[in-house]
Amino acid sequence: MEAAPPVYSNIELICQGAEARLFRCLYFGRRAILKERFVKTYRHPDLDNAITLQRLKGEVRLLTRAKQLGIHTPAIYHIDWARRTIVMEDLHEARTVKSVIDTLIQEQNTVKLEQLAQQIGTTIGCLHQAQVVHGDLTTSNMLLTENDQLYLIDFGLSAYIPNKTQMLEALAVDLYVLERAIILMKNSVH
Repeated sequence: MEAAPPVYSNIELICQGAEARLFRCLYFGRRAILKERFVKTYRHPDLDNAITLQRLKGEVRLLTRAKQLGIHTPAIYHIDWARRTIVMEDLHEARTVKSVIDTLIQEQNTVKLEQLAQQIGTTIGCLHQAQVVHGDLTTSNMLLTENDQLYLIDFGLSAYIPNKTQMLEALAVDLYVLERAIILMKNSVH
């Protein structure tokens, strides 16, 4: 009897943030991203597990919700609650909106910049209309594919805000984070 191929192979660390590590891998032979929320050793294990699972469930729920709204997000292939991982589509050909904007500014392509700004505004408006905040709305968490499809990624800090008063403040913070990211980009170009 032949052994089954490993579920993950060719695992390569891409980056590590405060909450998770991202790996590029093959998942059943398909290019994928493996996001692992690692253990926080400074927290009590029960508390850490509860917080991590809550955030993982929220991320999956709101990634799915965004996709239902027509917003492009990476497809989810697999969730492993015990290992705290999500396996999702690898948009390896896409570029961060940050790098696209840098290029368009250097090329002085104001038409494309304006089109991209409208696409970003429409996408964020759709998300916010559904009372969903991204939580880390930066140009590094937006990808643009070769055919100009805008994808939102990293819903790790996202939330659904049903309360109108809290919603307005949360949406304002989401937009403020994006504004700060754009201002920092603009300042780094000059």
